[in-house]
Amino acid sequence: MAQRKTLPPASRMTIDPNLRRLYALPEPLLFIFHHIIYSPVQSQTSTMSPPPPNPANSPYTSLLPTVLAFPSHLSKHLSSHTHPYSLDSLRTYYETAGALNVALLMCTWNVLWTWIAGEVTGNVSQVDRMWTFLPPLYTAHFALYPFLSALLGNPHASITVLARQTVDPRMALLLALQLVWSARLSYNTFRRGLFSLFDEDYRWEIVRRKIPKWQFKIFNLLFIALAQNVLLLASALPAYYLHSALTQPSSAHALRPLSVEDGVLAALSLLNIVLEFVADGQQYAYQTWKRSVRAHSLSPRAEANRKRGFGVRGLWGWSRHPNFFFEQLNWWLWALFPFLASSTVAAVASAAAKEHTWAAALADLRGLPLYVFLSPLLMSGLFFASTTFTESISASKYPAYTAYQKRVSMFVPFLTPLKGVWLALRGAGEKERVEREVWGVGEKGGKRS
Repeated sequence: MAQRKTLPPASRMTIDPNLRRLYALPEPLLFIFHHIIYSPVQSQTSTMSPPPPNPANSPYTSLLPTVLAFPSHLSKHLSSHTHPYSLDSLRTYYETAGALNVALLMCTWNVLWTWIAGEVTGNVSQVDRMWTFLPPLYTAHFALYPFLSALLGNPHASITVLARQTVDPRMALLLALQLVWSARLSYNTFRRGLFSLFDEDYRWEIVRRKIPKWQFKIFNLLFIALAQNVLLLASALPAYYLHSALTQPSSAHALRPLSVEDGVLAALSLLNIVLEFVADGQQYAYQTWKRSVRAHSLSPRAEANRKRGFGVRGLWGWSRHPNFFFEQLNWWLWALFPFLASSTVAAVASAAAKEHTWAAALADLRGLPLYVFLSPLLMSGLFFASTTFTESISASKYPAYTAYQKRVSMFVPFLTPLKGVWLALRGAGEKERVEREVWGVGEKGGKRS
């Protein structure tokens, strides 16, 4: 019998004792916190020469210390200038603080103005209108930071030459995909009238009625203004990694040239955006039809479709929220751009092939750009929480929605056939009863069971 391979003690990862003293976390959580967020490649810094000149730009310097040091860093800059809020002061900060600190300053500004505007106007959907613009704006910031910094330092340089020298093709591709995504979301937001300064997400009014006024004010500050803006900044973690790996190159974080994998990811992302556009269009068409038709002019089948209150045709027959499924898939695809571009990932895959075990290859996680997956993880968490709340409202409004939940998957279309199999196994005509309630008598809605 072949002996199981064990990792030598030297290859095992240790946790920074300073971090252990600072954060009283259970060991598994402390491990994840340390190796994904706190110290991506702390142990490798001793082999790197020279050390990175700007920690805020470095992929092998912890994200968390830079974020925690941001208030004192900004305070020191403001106190060192006679006119701290002048354009010259802001320009100096932009050129010297590093891309991450500048992004943190942008996020702080967005938190402040959206919170104040919500309190002054009574409309807390200020952040909602920025969702279509801020993710590509943050990505553009990291993609163009070397170009703009060089241009500020040498305003007479050729813009074309400077762009070729400083703009990375992979980051330009990621930015282009996000601009396409932003155009789709902006169009859908516009046709629904949600860019109106007087429009507010209907869910916030429901939350207002459920909690005291003072609690809603805290909720507005901590979640609507703060948490959502932090999440929007976190959406740019893939771009930040690419930027930092390019501006602070090291053998541990070298990026491979643009490759076939990037083309495949781009094609999948474009297809995903198209399907999201189709899902939005189907939902918009149904809701527009439902509000515009007159009940007495409809056939019994059409009237049943209208009274149901929600669409169940097309992609909505395979997923209760296909637009949200494709939306989340976007962020996972974009996180794969820096992950697959990392030479460390290629080395890990090569080691796994040679050793025939992933355990040996993954013995040292510090070289892997795992924190880029915080962006899709946080997005998926937000979508699950908000959709659960939205569905509680829908179930209270529409009697057939509970049957819809039993038959159709919340997000993943491929789980819907399994739900059909499960209902069929329960017997007693359960599957047929649920399908009649959702799609009507004699209709299967295109299901595969």
